[in-house]
Amino acid sequence: LRRLVRERPDLVVVSNGMLGDRYRVRLSDGRRLSRRASQPKLEAGLARSLRRMRATGAAVVVIRDMAKAPSYDTGACLRRHRDAVDRCAFRATRPEGLAFDARAAERVDGVTLADPLPVLCPDGRCPMVAGDVIVYRNGYHLSATYAETLAPWIASHVPPALVGG
Repeated sequence: LRRLVRERPDLVVVSNGMLGDRYRVRLSDGRRLSRRASQPKLEAGLARSLRRMRATGAAVVVIRDMAKAPSYDTGACLRRHRDAVDRCAFRATRPEGLAFDARAAERVDGVTLADPLPVLCPDGRCPMVAGDVIVYRNGYHLSATYAETLAPWIASHVPPALVGG
């Protein structure tokens, strides 16, 4: 944050992985709160950081968490079903109760919230392959090739003056 304040960028893009138990608050006495009990503190801390980012004059975009594939080894499913890759698609789920990033973004004026779920999982199903491009390289990360196809979607969440021609 100090660097952002010093350098004053035009755009800051923020994302967090909310799934799992990784984001938990550790209290000064060493105790760790449960994931649910950590939520208000995570939300307040991110909102505070987003306000500092906005105070630099930067446009700030928070990209919401995406759905996680049921298996980390997405390639195994594609190898098993290479002639029927639709069998590897999965239902789009995301634990809304853990959405500290979305709630923090909504609390800060001027922050844009971008939700990739409708793009990644149209009609509530997340394909492993879109056209001839593998979407997920593992259970939680997009392939670089597919990520490149999202450039227009990302650009649609950035102020037009900042989008390169």
